[in-house]
Amino acid sequence: MRAIFVTRLSNRQTQLINQLIEALNVTDIGLYLTVDRSRLRRERDAGRNLDRLLVRPSRIVTYTNPPPLPRPRADMSVLRRFEDSAHGPWIWRLLHADGQLLGGGVSQRELTYEPRTRDTRRLLALADGLLVGIEDLFRAIQPDFVYGPETDKLGALLLKAYAMSQGIPSFRFSTTRLGNYLGVNADVGDTLWRVPEVYEAYSDGREAAEERRDAARRLVEPAGNLTARTYAFGAPRARSLVRRGLAGLQPYRVTRAFRKVITQGAFSRAYIRELSQAYLYFPLHEEPEAGLKLYSYWEQDQVECIAKISRAVDMRYMVYVKEHPVMHLRKLSHYREMLRYPNVRLMSPRIHGKEAIRRSCGVLTISGTAGLEAIVMGKPVVIFGGASWDILKSVLVVRDYSTAPARMREYLEAFDPASARADLEHYALAILDVCRPADDVVGLGEMAREFLKSC
Repeated sequence: MRAIFVTRLSNRQTQLINQLIEALNVTDIGLYLTVDRSRLRRERDAGRNLDRLLVRPSRIVTYTNPPPLPRPRADMSVLRRFEDSAHGPWIWRLLHADGQLLGGGVSQRELTYEPRTRDTRRLLALADGLLVGIEDLFRAIQPDFVYGPETDKLGALLLKAYAMSQGIPSFRFSTTRLGNYLGVNADVGDTLWRVPEVYEAYSDGREAAEERRDAARRLVEPAGNLTARTYAFGAPRARSLVRRGLAGLQPYRVTRAFRKVITQGAFSRAYIRELSQAYLYFPLHEEPEAGLKLYSYWEQDQVECIAKISRAVDMRYMVYVKEHPVMHLRKLSHYREMLRYPNVRLMSPRIHGKEAIRRSCGVLTISGTAGLEAIVMGKPVVIFGGASWDILKSVLVVRDYSTAPARMREYLEAFDPASARADLEHYALAILDVCRPADDVVGLGEMAREFLKSC
């Protein structure tokens, strides 16, 4: 079997790729690196990981982030051929996401989301040049599948879209946010493989042993089993106090600290500190985020989403918005825009997220994990984007704002915590049946093999 791996050569990714190579009997590999060669020379771990992967026949294409912008070319034949074979428009969506992710990622003072260049022809030439290298890599390897956890670089996005256009299966391991379990899906935000059908079977009455049901109940206990980050190979290595102190002095960290003080000072009088009114809770996403900027097709602008929500909620509720704990580079004008609406308030950042959920009448989110936390805590959840767990029957998914007010009111009035709890346990049973613990690398390899057989 032949494969292409999209990777930045972290220790965990390298270990997992080696396990996949063994489990799937991969004989020829292509590496599409999302780090440049200068970083490989600087970082001993990345260089050592590359040596560990090069013990097999392989071909490497290095993607530099950001790559140099080429001069405009008249010939865009590769780009046109890709667009024709991809069964739908991809290029503008990927270039837009690239500007959002790269522009936000390199911001030091505040998020600007400026594209690489405003010269459209050069952007198209960049995508065309990347596709030429991708075509060469696919021609050389002739892969049976693509494994790509990296989804925030233009080259990686184009590579996965190209694989799809050629009918080559592509997959990644995604956290279920329940315990330490990982599932397989094609991309960020996609439904986890086989989970919906098994979940439907349990919802329709499939029996499970009492021990299995106990394990599912423990998995969704409100005490805090949700993991925002899953470590497949143990916790990260502890750093010395000196290294941690030096890391805290990096320019962007210092800038974030100043921005935090400025933001909290500017809106100190506007913050809600007492949660006495009936409210719906909207936790803001960290930005830039691939799940929001690329995979939430219906909603990407959080300020615009809040504006629509403010017109759709019942007059009995206020909408309380709380900033993400690590997000301090948003423009002050974003917060002022939110506060233009009479039923929208900013929640004090000193209030813990779980306390905000517990005291709320429901949670509104585009695709954040806070929604799943709310269901675990017995609260109604409305999703305006997409998430791997939006298949839950106890969750309301809004795509059409013309019907949103009536649907939201009906849903919030009819929500039954006991039914939602039973629904969540069915979902947890499906996770236990299909997914594997992150430290079970053998089980992950078997799950990947079964996924590829089903493609």
